[in-house]
Amino acid sequence: MAPLRGWGPSGRRLQASAPFGHWETMTFIAALRHDQISAPWVIDGLINGELFTLYVEKVLAPTLAGRHPRQSRQSQGQGRP
Repeated sequence: MAPLRGWGPSGRRLQASAPFGHWETMTFIAALRHDQISAPWVIDGLINGELFTLYVEKVLAPTLAGRHPRQSRQSQGQGRP
């Protein structure tokens, strides 16, 4: 984004140029756990309810299917000795 204000000679209007680009929005969504990021997903554009539902069904749910939320890491054999 270009700044709206700047420094210039007192009493004179500031003449400056600013780059204009074509901004594209990308959305990143993921499941954040205490020890890792799971099920990352990046889409071009904004997310809506339909895309979020697709993310939950196709990306997030399969990641969480094999792990009970209250299961400890030690009970899975991944804990520290």
